[in-house]
Amino acid sequence: MNEQELHPISILLIDSNDEERHYHAECLKTYSSSYRIYEAATGQRGLEQFKSSPQTDCVVVELDLPDMSGYKVLLDLVPIASSPTVPVIILTRLTNPLLLELAMRTGAQAAFRKVSTSGEVIGLTIRTAVATVPRPVRTPLADLGRRIYRPLQRPVHVLD
Repeated sequence: MNEQELHPISILLIDSNDEERHYHAECLKTYSSSYRIYEAATGQRGLEQFKSSPQTDCVVVELDLPDMSGYKVLLDLVPIASSPTVPVIILTRLTNPLLLELAMRTGAQAAFRKVSTSGEVIGLTIRTAVATVPRPVRTPLADLGRRIYRPLQRPVHVLD
């Protein structure tokens, strides 16, 4: 078992075009068997799925969504562009290079046009982004309870 299989990466792919979303999900699965791909067809559904799955390691989002702009998703996930807590990668059908530049300035780790980007490039970018962006430590609730309540290890002497 190699290093990638020991540490699977959970990816949320948000794109309203079913055919393109499934195609890119398959490309990512082919690139690495350690990738766990979750899909959402709308920005709202993607945000809900991200909030309900705190173990998501990376989000790949299309800018052209039916219910909201991909920039709105990006801003919700990365409110402070200089200190993201989750890597967001833009993968869009839009061709204006200024839109990709704006996404990068807004907090995206990378921005690509679909027509000119291979699954290998996206896969490698995801792995690099996940390694680069420090994730906040999330303590499971059960562990939190154990940290708050610790039985005393030594007897306590009470002075009268």
